[in-house]
Amino acid sequence: MHESRFQLNDGNVEVIGRICERLDFIPLAIELAAARVTLMPVEEILQHLESRFALLTGGSRTAASRLRTLRAAMDWSYELLPESEKVLFRRLSVFAGRFSLGAVEEVCGDSGPGRPNAIGLLAELVDKSLVMADAGRYRLLETVRTYGRERLLDAHESDALQGRLGGYVLHLAESRAPGQLGAWLDQLETIHDDLRNTLKWSIKADPQLGIRLAVALTIFWQLRAHASEPRQFMKELLEQAPPDFPLHAAGLHLAGYFWRKPGRLETRWWYCGPWRRPAW
Repeated sequence: MHESRFQLNDGNVEVIGRICERLDFIPLAIELAAARVTLMPVEEILQHLESRFALLTGGSRTAASRLRTLRAAMDWSYELLPESEKVLFRRLSVFAGRFSLGAVEEVCGDSGPGRPNAIGLLAELVDKSLVMADAGRYRLLETVRTYGRERLLDAHESDALQGRLGGYVLHLAESRAPGQLGAWLDQLETIHDDLRNTLKWSIKADPQLGIRLAVALTIFWQLRAHASEPRQFMKELLEQAPPDFPLHAAGLHLAGYFWRKPGRLETRWWYCGPWRRPAW
């Protein structure tokens, strides 16, 4: 199945067939089970599944029962992880799209001496098929990421991790080096999903960070034709931030600029309102 020394033969083919049947032939669930052949024989895998999924036997195989089966497989796979891998796995769910090793170290790592090696832990999660690796970047399948987010919420780490991600993407947005515009734009494009999620999160959690990030993204939005995004976020961010926030005026200017198209004069007037003065 998954381990390089494993071989399908007449002695295990029936057991493997029963494992696939128990998992309703869901590819992700089968992949998660396959990753366990490094830890136990296929007969033991089947025994774990039969014990774990006893409540799912019988009845029609509806979409709901398939979802329960997949969740049970995720629960089982997660509980087999060492604690350090559990921590990293659930923290990785804060990323909305693909992420780099550097992002993992900055956002998900622990500080201080004796902290677990993020590279080693990430490699373990890749080997167990919980994280997908692709050309130096990593990602979680959506089903896996959703499960990880639930675990992150259960651990009461969600806001803290989202804040760390916000600080990380803000640093990248504000770090455009002279003569490196193209590379900077490309880098922001690779974390575009995380930029959007951070702006959405910041509306209630940290509107000042959100405005600061939006101001830093102005050129990115202009040159990469993402003008709908400031229109989506800026009004709520400006309403939530205190009016004496140092970048409040810059945020108003940015929002008014992106609302300058025909048919949006009323909304643009709202953004420019704080600067209006009587004509007399």
